[in-house]
Amino acid sequence: MITVDADGVALPDDFAAVVERGEQTVLTRLMLDFDVDGYAGVDDLSRRADGFSVDRSLSTEFPQQVRLAAGYAAAELKADLTGGDLADDSTTTAWYFTRGSSSPIGGKERIRRPVVADVGYLTDAGPLYVRRFTGLSRALPTSAGRGTASLTALDLRERLRNTVDLIPTNGRESGADGTWIVLQALYANGVNAGPVPRSSGSLI
Repeated sequence: MITVDADGVALPDDFAAVVERGEQTVLTRLMLDFDVDGYAGVDDLSRRADGFSVDRSLSTEFPQQVRLAAGYAAAELKADLTGGDLADDSTTTAWYFTRGSSSPIGGKERIRRPVVADVGYLTDAGPLYVRRFTGLSRALPTSAGRGTASLTALDLRERLRNTVDLIPTNGRESGADGTWIVLQALYANGVNAGPVPRSSGSLI
């Protein structure tokens, strides 16, 4: 059996043994790609993150009675960001993440930026991380009184919510199979996974 992480990446064969080991050191890694140029430098928020949680539930605007019948599944990440000296505002996490501050990220955009979160274990060969979340940042509010900030992000399913108008076809010229439908749905949501769908098709 092949073990994979949340992104479908295969894990080392001995991963299960590391997890089940009696004594272990658990690690977390949280990164936000401010400039959308790859995770490096200020993008690593791990030392400021006081843990994170990932909630996977069915999100919908319908009432509870029909929630299982309509909606879209999405994973939401929430992370508390702390650190710094409350007696010195220029060192708190709230100052660091405040838009327009003189911090290294004060002038950077922080909404709808790529976010990844990993859980790891310290092994004999070094840290071993497993991807738990991949998505886009949704909010990063700060609290000056507490000197803290919090990060909220949704996984990439958020990008697949646009209404799709399928092009009618007789199934011979365009090939009305599963791939044809999926490609149109992805294209309508800004994901080009193949040739651009035709703007018109043949009527059934």
